[in-house]
Amino acid sequence: MEAALKEKGIKLKPFDPKQVFTALTNHLKEDQIDATPSCVVEKDGKKNKYVGAGDIISALNQLKGAAK
Repeated sequence: MEAALKEKGIKLKPFDPKQVFTALTNHLKEDQIDATPSCVVEKDGKKNKYVGAGDIISALNQLKGAAK
């Protein structure tokens, strides 16, 4: 992948991902994510957690309907 990016003139810049992993870990703990797939929807200050493909699809369809 690195070679393909170089061919297109895209330079890579190394970085320490520790901050990213720390932030993601904090979100997982805060939202009590302990299974995959999981989805958290925050609306009007309230968070709802959905686990499993069926529940996640239903939640996304509800969001889609609310956006109309």
